[in-house]
Amino acid sequence: SRAGSACAEIGYVGVTPQQRGRRLGHAMVQHAIGVAARCDASSLLVVVDARNSIARRLYARFSFRMLLERSAFWYRIAIET
Repeated sequence: SRAGSACAEIGYVGVTPQQRGRRLGHAMVQHAIGVAARCDASSLLVVVDARNSIARRLYARFSFRMLLERSAFWYRIAIET
């Protein structure tokens, strides 16, 4: 068991279609797992769009398991300068 109790998170990252096939997604996930371990996180949570089958397959290869399925909402606010 890990000493840490914090959960690290990856949220909505991606690789452009032009860069796919170069294992960049694999490298990013591997890096995130390493950072989470160095920060003593007890787990790593991934947030991905349900329609993104490419990313979901990648996470499955790393043994991520689905925790929760729900809709996502995007919000924006104008910043006054």
